[in-house]
Amino acid sequence: MEWRQTFNAIDFPVLIIDLDGAIKRSNEAAELIAGLAAEQITGKRLTEIATHEPWKKAADLLEVVQQQSFAGFGGGYLRDNG
Repeated sequence: MEWRQTFNAIDFPVLIIDLDGAIKRSNEAAELIAGLAAEQITGKRLTEIATHEPWKKAADLLEVVQQQSFAGFGGGYLRDNG
């Protein structure tokens, strides 16, 4: 799969997650840091692997996004503060 090769070419860890924190995709760098294969990461919640950095910081950021998204902005749309 071409997208997977491109995704894995990124040197730093990348997770694609939904607003509920479920991991949809991961690259090899993320899998290496988590110590899990893609099949083991996919479907887990970010909080399940957020026991250390960089995932702990990512989980904290997700919590902020969730609070802003669901605090009356309906359907997961983020407001523009600018």
